[in-house]
Amino acid sequence: MHTIFLREHNRIAAIMEGYNPGVDSETIFQETRKIVGAQMQHITFYHWLPKVLGQDNFKRLIGPYRGYYPEIDASISNEFATAAFRFGHTLISPVLYRLNADFKPIREGHVSLRDAFFAPETFLAAGGIDPLLRGLFASPMKKPLSEELLNKELTEQLFHRAYNLALDLASLNIQRGRDHGLPGYAAFRKWCNLSAIENWNDLDGIIPVRTIAKLKQLYGHPG
Repeated sequence: MHTIFLREHNRIAAIMEGYNPGVDSETIFQETRKIVGAQMQHITFYHWLPKVLGQDNFKRLIGPYRGYYPEIDASISNEFATAAFRFGHTLISPVLYRLNADFKPIREGHVSLRDAFFAPETFLAAGGIDPLLRGLFASPMKKPLSEELLNKELTEQLFHRAYNLALDLASLNIQRGRDHGLPGYAAFRKWCNLSAIENWNDLDGIIPVRTIAKLKQLYGHPG
């Protein structure tokens, strides 16, 4: 995505320079930056968030644009940055698809996520980054499964090429929450006005039974 918006920035900057040949490069850069930022905000709010929240929740919680309010605090909470927004990890596909200009698989094939990290040569030798970008355009984000939120490429094979030792993204996320002093799941349920979790039976209907059994093996109490 960084490459996509870098190219979009350069495309718009070239157009602006053509219309304003006497304007200095810094002004062109800053004005283009504003436009690309607005594009990203539009995509996030009106194309991505409705998919994540659902159309009804989006209309109820966010609704239409009502103007700019400079006095509103635009910062995000530690809880959101450290834990909540990490839900995006559940949307990552275990495979990176690579497509040619006709949006057909390239001869070299697709790439498993484990072999893509820290491996630019994998893409340079097979048409550069464009086949990968087409694959991102053409493939949907992964749907989180109740019993496997993170795919095994992230929990069993993360960064194995770089460190010769596979990491576990789920464990890293848990440890990050501890490093930041975040309270546990039960505390956040209470904060969100959801039902209290006093014992394992309180999780029935909320978390799959098989997952509850695994949690019991790891933790003495659900709170």
